[in-house]
Amino acid sequence: PDWAAPNGGIPQDKSLYARFISSVATRYKGRVAAYEIWNEANLAGEAGGTVNAGEYVELLKAAFPAVKAADPNAIVVYGGLTPTGENNPSLAIDDVIYLKQSYAYNNGEVRRYFDVLGVHATGTLNPPDTLFPEKPGPGPGFFDNRAFYFRRAEDIRKAMEEAGDGQKQIWITEFGWTTKNAAKGYEYGQYVSEEQQATYLVGAYNCAKQNWPWVGGM
Repeated sequence: PDWAAPNGGIPQDKSLYARFISSVATRYKGRVAAYEIWNEANLAGEAGGTVNAGEYVELLKAAFPAVKAADPNAIVVYGGLTPTGENNPSLAIDDVIYLKQSYAYNNGEVRRYFDVLGVHATGTLNPPDTLFPEKPGPGPGFFDNRAFYFRRAEDIRKAMEEAGDGQKQIWITEFGWTTKNAAKGYEYGQYVSEEQQATYLVGAYNCAKQNWPWVGGM
């Protein structure tokens, strides 16, 4: 489409994207409850080659009023960031650091341009109640960075509250545990049995229900 960047990243012409999202929200008014604006913008591959939190804020700034004008009742979701454990703009930016950069951009104006914060809470091979360093997971690997834990969502929440945005909900738009598979980068799935996967999923829902009143959906 005309609004898409040639490299697949965040659109350069935000006004064209706003026209597109306005058309979508108009067409589905009253039928679609929420719109997530982009996804994993802290990954270079999703951002156009270089991660830039300000560029994403500008996208929200264009999309939010377009959605609300078309359907005032629609919810605008800040696109879920991926927990990477990486901090290199040409690859990925740590999700908490990226969120803080979003809030720091242009005196925190991003707070006005979304209703709900999308979060990805990937457990890798760590049980849902674990968190580094106080209660690390079993390994092998993926245990020495908080980004590899389901409870990473607590760090995201802290960043929201520090930015004065604690009145908003978090929606966990992606989470889970993979089992043995052939996907490159997901080899840790071999250490999670299907029985463990089921136990971890139930445990994650219980964790959120009991401890995270700020989560509105998973």
